[in-house]
Amino acid sequence: MDISLLFEKIGEKEFFKKGDYIFKRGDVSDSIYFIKKGKVEISVEDEGKRRVLAVLKDGEILGEMTIFQDFPRSADAVLLEDTEVLKILKTKFNSFMKENPEEAFEFTREITKIISDRIRILNKFLLEIFNFSVELFSVANQKELSELVMKRIVKNLNPDSAFIFLWNRFNNEFEPVLFYNTEKIPPSFDNYDEKKIKECFGSEADIFPVGKKERIGFLVIIRKEKLKEEEKVLIGTISFLIGPLIQNLWYKEEEENLRRLKFFKER
Repeated sequence: MDISLLFEKIGEKEFFKKGDYIFKRGDVSDSIYFIKKGKVEISVEDEGKRRVLAVLKDGEILGEMTIFQDFPRSADAVLLEDTEVLKILKTKFNSFMKENPEEAFEFTREITKIISDRIRILNKFLLEIFNFSVELFSVANQKELSELVMKRIVKNLNPDSAFIFLWNRFNNEFEPVLFYNTEKIPPSFDNYDEKKIKECFGSEADIFPVGKKERIGFLVIIRKEKLKEEEKVLIGTISFLIGPLIQNLWYKEEEENLRRLKFFKER
């Protein structure tokens, strides 16, 4: 069944401007939406920072759990561009279901498939993050960490090329410590400037910063096929996790250097 047909049949057209909210976290779940034309960001605010969960576009639905439960909205839905949607009120869908049980059943089955696909992607995401987190405990140095990160990038994204840059505290620059599927050694950067990085790698490059407050590195991923939002979330989470570990490795390295210096002074 083409779910857009039911939206066209009983749905109401609504238009939103870029920056508008279709709904906010905590709002009453009273309707389901079909994106006819436009782009919607699904996100939550956590500790003062906006976390993007997904970006939905033409032909996708949002608010689908409204059919099955009465819980408040679990995230914000904000427009990334002017958008036209078709909206079905839950009360109207319930009435339609009573009058047209077979058609409503087919529609509900299609919605269930969409939810199942999203859960499958989420499960894969969680498994990758769990396995990566476990592997972090065995990392002994920056080289091993870089190899571990690159392994995850290649496995999950199959990029055309990828690069890991980390801050060199002695040269005061971001230098390439590991790169994949390229013969050309990339240059170092004296500061984290996304515009300058994109000028070097091309506008199609995706950049993921490392370090929450102070940038201590970044990942550059190049792929002809645009990264899906869940792939961006996965690599963004990995880059977020390695920040504290890199700083801890630096601290251990300094401790080791001080221990050696003390040893040689006492000899």
